[in-house]
Amino acid sequence: MEGRSLARFELTFHTSDAYLLASVGDRVDSTKSGRIVRTRWVTPGPIRNASFNLGLFKDYSVRESGVPPVTVMVSEEAHKKLSRVFVQQRNMRERVGSDVLQSLRFFQEMYGPAPVKHFYATEIPDFHGEAFPGMVHLSWVTFQNTSEDGADEVFRAHEVAHQWWGIGVDFTSYHDQWLSEGFSTFSGLWYLQAARKDNDMYFDMLRQWRSSILLREGDPGPISLGYRVFAAKDDDQNDYQTVIYKKGAWVVHMLRVLMLDLKTMREDRFTGMMRDFYRRYEGRRASTDDFRRVVERHTKADMAWFFDQWVHSTAIPTYRVAHRIEPTADGQFKVRLQVRQENVPADFQAYVPVTVDLGKAGTARVRVKVKGPRTDLELPLMPAQPKGVEFNDLEGVLAEVKTAGWQN
Repeated sequence: MEGRSLARFELTFHTSDAYLLASVGDRVDSTKSGRIVRTRWVTPGPIRNASFNLGLFKDYSVRESGVPPVTVMVSEEAHKKLSRVFVQQRNMRERVGSDVLQSLRFFQEMYGPAPVKHFYATEIPDFHGEAFPGMVHLSWVTFQNTSEDGADEVFRAHEVAHQWWGIGVDFTSYHDQWLSEGFSTFSGLWYLQAARKDNDMYFDMLRQWRSSILLREGDPGPISLGYRVFAAKDDDQNDYQTVIYKKGAWVVHMLRVLMLDLKTMREDRFTGMMRDFYRRYEGRRASTDDFRRVVERHTKADMAWFFDQWVHSTAIPTYRVAHRIEPTADGQFKVRLQVRQENVPADFQAYVPVTVDLGKAGTARVRVKVKGPRTDLELPLMPAQPKGVEFNDLEGVLAEVKTAGWQN
């Protein structure tokens, strides 16, 4: 188990009453003698690691029915001084508190009940975030402003999502660390899409991550290499973020699209699968193979090919796509596709969403199998003349798509 043994923590703090303190565990006792406050915190069960935060904070409480109460702890005096140099948006503690609370609610709906009674979101004087049972440390930067591209919402919700992925469901070994970081990164992006009600922001950020992944051309190694991607060719520390966080999130996104009902656009299979995985492994360690088996229960198909390609290998396809539209004698339209697949092994396969724009007649969505160097496809007959054909709609496959000329 890589030395990551669990332990039950009982923590006692003696602090000045000028400071506010938050810790993992439940606060079971608090007494004051003069200017000294003594508090005792006990974790309900064994956990992997513990933390606390102490500072000249102001606290802000957010409460809504059905969600664990949230306490935000922020150094307002520090931000007043920072605002002389860095622009600060108004009501930042409220914005952070809202994202923390609403992401807790969203993840409860998607994955299952939050495994905490109370939640602390505390500021730290650094540029990263970290999650512990019932508590997250968030960078001071995210208390300064909320970026327009949604990165701050993703960051905040990512740390909250660790209550489910990484804490609620732990990972078996470093080979499976993406089940924590990749899942939480995807969860943060999913929250952004739901909170902003903006699909474009969701896909724009996916494309940004794809650019980072393609830039490295597989050099750092596969997702299953875990923290060992740090040993990549040039020891680029960003490789860990690129592979485990961003590509890991892409893997979950691809499963989301693969399990989508293209006729109704309902996501019941995907959300049911994620809830099932959390329910089965809450309080336990899970491996990539454990997750694969849950995916197979819900897809009713052998998914070894998917995990072999995307988790245990590094190949990313380039698709060169051409299409032709031809009328038929009965007034319908035939759509033919030629797809050349490059930069991957000969047996690489994917199920790619294709959307046909039929103008006033609506849209037609199909899923096509692409395998090998060249795939020739004919879509079901269309009832109206297509206005356009989009190959790899919804970013269904992590790939580069390029338009090509028709080859006879």
